[in-house]
Amino acid sequence: MPSKMSRVRTSSPAPINTIMIPVSTLPNICYPIDYTVDKQKLKDSIDILLSRLGIVYNDEPDFSINLTHLPGLSGSDRWLKYSDKHPTLEAAGINEYDFTVLLTEARDLYVGHVIQEIQTIGNCRGRVTLVWMGANNSLPLHKDGHVTKRYHIPLITNADCYWIFHRTPLNFKIHMPADERVWSVDTDYIHTFRNDSNSYRLHMIVTDYKNKPYWTNW
Repeated sequence: MPSKMSRVRTSSPAPINTIMIPVSTLPNICYPIDYTVDKQKLKDSIDILLSRLGIVYNDEPDFSINLTHLPGLSGSDRWLKYSDKHPTLEAAGINEYDFTVLLTEARDLYVGHVIQEIQTIGNCRGRVTLVWMGANNSLPLHKDGHVTKRYHIPLITNADCYWIFHRTPLNFKIHMPADERVWSVDTDYIHTFRNDSNSYRLHMIVTDYKNKPYWTNW
């Protein structure tokens, strides 16, 4: 029987007080890369993986698991330990660049193949996560100071789930549909994500740790 595992994180709404401009992409900031996935095959393989791990998402505001992990971990520590956000890991002295071991349970699945393909295309390594955002939830405006790029694959989403990229006095709003596309996101640009819907959002995130020194000011 799958077990319920949650890690609740609180967040404050992002202040959105300037001009909002809906766009489909932002060149060099948020855009699809030249690589696509089989949407249904990926979803089915992730369902199999979650069943193998005994994971049931239970409408937590914010929940994530690692699909790559530090060497030497065993059991559920492989996907749950150090699955918090970067500031928590940094405070613990954990370097996400060292998350080099793909979950054994994913290696024979399409999701494992996709992870390896994206890391090869991006010439990168490090932490890969599944990240759920609960209904009516948001992140504060921020930069990811330790890394400049993440690859996002939307798996479950809707039109009320969207990015905001901020450059005073403008906010650029982007919705990533759950289709075959893989998106590159410049996380060194001021941004946030909002889920203004009544259902959860799920993304797979492959982080590129090669383009910036890890230990930088957060």
